[in-house]
Amino acid sequence: MKTVSLFDVLVVYSAHTATSASSKKFGNNNPFALSGAQKDLNNSYAYFLRVCRQRRLRAAFTTSADITGPGSCRSYWLYEKSGWLKVARPGMATVIFDKFAPINLRQKQQRELMFSSRKIRPFNRPQLYQLFFDKHSTYDTLTDVAIPTVLVSKTSILDLRNLLAEHRHSADFTDKYVLKDRFGSVGNHVYQIQAGDMGQIDRILQSNPRIQFILQPLLKFDHEVRLIFMGEKIVQIYIRTAPADGFCCNDHHGGSSVYINESDVPFKILKMAGDIVKRLPLGHSLYALDFVMSGSGNPYLLEGNTGPGLNWDPAKKIDERKSQELIRIIVAELANRVKKG
Repeated sequence: MKTVSLFDVLVVYSAHTATSASSKKFGNNNPFALSGAQKDLNNSYAYFLRVCRQRRLRAAFTTSADITGPGSCRSYWLYEKSGWLKVARPGMATVIFDKFAPINLRQKQQRELMFSSRKIRPFNRPQLYQLFFDKHSTYDTLTDVAIPTVLVSKTSILDLRNLLAEHRHSADFTDKYVLKDRFGSVGNHVYQIQAGDMGQIDRILQSNPRIQFILQPLLKFDHEVRLIFMGEKIVQIYIRTAPADGFCCNDHHGGSSVYINESDVPFKILKMAGDIVKRLPLGHSLYALDFVMSGSGNPYLLEGNTGPGLNWDPAKKIDERKSQELIRIIVAELANRVKKG
C-alpha cells in the first residue's frame, strides 16, 4: 500500500484541460500541453506552488480525473527547481483550491466525491459556485440586474419576447439573440442568432446534443467591465473588449484586456456591484462579476464567475504582474484558512 502524501492545499484542475500526473502518454511532462491553447497555465501554477512554498504551505497540483475520495487524489504534480515533477503516489488535503466545473454526469460525481466530507473545504462557498455555474440560476436569483434569460425550448423566442415586453429598458436590446452554454465558461459555445431564426438555433442544438443552452437578447455595448472580488473587497478590475470581427470579449476568442482603477469604473456599475454583493452567499470566496453598459447608460450583470483565470500573456508585463498579484492574494487567503484549521 502506497504512503499518502499529506498537503495543506490541493489545487484541483479540470481534467478536460489539465493532464493527470498518472498519464503515461509520451511527452506529458507538464500539467498543461505545451502544444495547447492553455500552455501558459504551466507558468501560472508553477508560480502558484512557489508562492505556497514561500508561505510554508505544502501544496500540490492534481486533476479532477485523479479524485479518489474526500480531499484525495491518486497522483499529483509538484514544481521543483528543475521543473514539473510527476508523483505517482496518493495525496490528500483538507483545503481545496477548486478549478474544475462538471460538464457531464461523471465529472459531477467526481466533484461530489471530492467534497463528500465536511472536513474537506472548497475555496469558494458551494452555494456561490452553484449560483454562478448555472447561468439560468444566476438570472433567477438576480433578475432585476441581469440580462433577460430563458431556457431553450420550442417557445424560447416567444418567452424572451414576453420578458422584454415587460422590461423597463426594453429599448436597450436589439432584435438579435445570444445562445450560450448554460454551464459554459471562457466564451465557449456562445453564438449570435439572427432575429427570429429558430432554424439556426435548431442546427446548433443538433450539433451539440449534450449541451444545455440559454437564450438572451443581444445587448450592444463597447466593452465589458470585470470586477474581481475576495469576499466583499474588490481586488482587481479590468475591461475586456471584443475583436472587431466578433462579439465575445474572452481572450481565447481574440478579445483584449486592460487593467483599470476603481475610480475609472462608472458609478452605476459600482453601485450595482455593491447591491449584488450584499445578496450573495460569500464567505471569503474569490469571484468575478462581469458588467456591461447599454448605449443609453444602463448597467447589466452579464454573468458571475467563481473561477477567474490566473494565466497571463507572456508578451504583456502588466498581465504577468497583475496575475501574479492575484495569485499572491489567493495564497495569502489559503494560508489564513490552513492556520485557522
